[in-house]
Order: sequence, then structure tokens, then C-alpha cells
Amino acid sequence: MRITESYFSYKSHNKMLIYNLNSLNVFGTLYIFYKCDLLHCLPNMLMSITTALFWENPKNNYIRKYDYIFVILSIISANMYSVTKQRDHIVCSLTLCTMFLFVYSDYFKKKKHETKSIICHSFTYLLGNIGVLIAYS
Repeated sequence: MRITESYFSYKSHNKMLIYNLNSLNVFGTLYIFYKCDLLHCLPNMLMSITTALFWENPKNNYIRKYDYIFVILSIISANMYSVTKQRDHIVCSLTLCTMFLFVYSDYFKKKKHETKSIICHSFTYLLGNIGVLIAYS
């Protein structure tokens, strides 16, 4: 498999679902900016941008790699901030659940079960952004 190939082509309605779920990341970024400052919201903001760019063309694995980097930075940032606010037990639990669902999403993608993959990935967005709200509240 070449680096520019995806495991499969996503159906347009599934691409739009995930693309629109990125609005949760945008709202999370605005919430972090409101509660903290630009520096704290930077990882989430970059993740929102790379996610939007990736889901415009899900076959672009170069953007996917940058998106994964910014997702990891955003997770680390939220977890570190939650430790300082003594909310780490909840946020770390949500992070583990999110990672679990991401692994299942990737598993289903490799097995070419697009709908199951998209459902799991949708829940990663939901749980991840709930974690952001709890971390920065």
C-alpha cells in the first residue's frame, strides 16, 4: 500500500458526518480560549485545522499524520491541565475510553467495516470533547 492510499474510500455521508463533528473540536477550542488563553488552545486549534483538512480528502495520509500529531498534543495538553486542576481521574478515564474507541475504529477500518469504524470514530470525538470540557471547566 502506498502512503497516499487509504484503506478504503469513505462514503460521502460518512465523510460529512466526521467533517461536521469537527465543529465539536472548534467549540472546544473556543471554550479553552475563553477559559485560559491562546497558548492553551493552540493544540486543539491546530487539531481542528488538520482534521478539517484531512476529512476534505481522507486519502491524504500526509495530512493524517499531522492530524495524529496534533490530536496527541491536544490529549497531552488537556491531561496535563486536568492534573493541575485535580480533575485528572475523570479526564484520564475519558482519555482511555477515547483511545479504546479509536483502536476499534482503526480495527474496523482495516477490516473494511466503514459504518462501524465511523460510529466508533464519532464517539471518540464526543468523549474527547467531553474530556476537554471537564479539564478546562
